[in-house]
Amino acid sequence: MSVRTAEQEKNKERMNYYQALSTIQQTAYNTVQDSKIMIVSEGANTMDIGRSLFPNEHPRNRLDAGTFGTMGVGFGFAIASAVVDPTLPVLLLQGDSAFGFSDMEIETIMRYKLSVVVVIINNNGITHGVDDINVTEKPLPNVLTVQARYEKVAEAFGGKGWFVTDGVEQLKKAIDEAMTWKNGGVRVVNVMISIHSGRKEQQFGWHSRKTLEAKM
Repeated sequence: MSVRTAEQEKNKERMNYYQALSTIQQTAYNTVQDSKIMIVSEGANTMDIGRSLFPNEHPRNRLDAGTFGTMGVGFGFAIASAVVDPTLPVLLLQGDSAFGFSDMEIETIMRYKLSVVVVIINNNGITHGVDDINVTEKPLPNVLTVQARYEKVAEAFGGKGWFVTDGVEQLKKAIDEAMTWKNGGVRVVNVMISIHSGRKEQQFGWHSRKTLEAKM
């Protein structure tokens, strides 16, 4: 392992899932009337934690990847939602791994002049990444490119991107701007969170491998 870098020290102060998702929820709903937003989500922790932080106040206003997380459906759901009701804001929440499954659908969104806000909860990896690629001697399958600039994919097709690294206030500003962006199209907010963040300990552990192994 290498000596801790300044970037690693800064990472300790980054948001966790709950801070980031709560901020997104509160800010996004403040920009619309009657709390009517089509919420689409996929990923592991991003989707699971988001279910508890984004209330369903209206019927048929939420789509996600389901119990077993069929990855890659997020953009398809978001596009379908934007087509069915162009007046309903569409907010797609994804982990950085989930984004990579079908992110080129950004081109489809722009070509058909649809309106979708994409928020990526980015921890540099699948479940957990690293904050310095040099801490490993060789690439690991669960580690993605550190601080990948995913928002620039939107910009490549004429959309708008934000890169959030400085915490809650910067995130609030980015979400507010993305949700109220008058030009429509695709807007991607790439949010860096701590690589150490995870979900809270669950009250019921019947579904966990650790619990199952203890019973064997």
